[in-house]
Amino acid sequence: MPDPQTLKFYADNATTYARHAEGATPQLAGFLSCLPHGGAVLELGTGNGRDAAAMLTAGFAVTPSDASPELAAEAAARLARDGVAEADRALSVAADMRYHGQAFELLVPWGDVLAPDATALADLAARFHATHRQRFS
Repeated sequence: MPDPQTLKFYADNATTYARHAEGATPQLAGFLSCLPHGGAVLELGTGNGRDAAAMLTAGFAVTPSDASPELAAEAAARLARDGVAEADRALSVAADMRYHGQAFELLVPWGDVLAPDATALADLAARFHATHRQRFS
């Protein structure tokens, strides 16, 4: 989770940051060539949404996410401008959680908490255990 200073930087500079690059990251095509066509991609730190837009256009199922609400809004606006269907523009924040030794197989929705306190973390842990029991029991 980004620290408060990082979140403040992106809150204060989201519009400028979102305009810093328009096309997809140059390395993205090589990365996508290693994935099965139409595969699912969880993009952590979507920023201005440029790579999410390129992956969606290429036929991938993309879940873009960003801890900064301001950048998430910029990404959603970009995806709308690029003609991405509203159903494909959902941005989420999630926690990738697992028991020791387990692979990345369980995604637990994080909710609207960007700066979690002890109560929010305890709630997240409880949802992880419940989701794990539901999926693997």
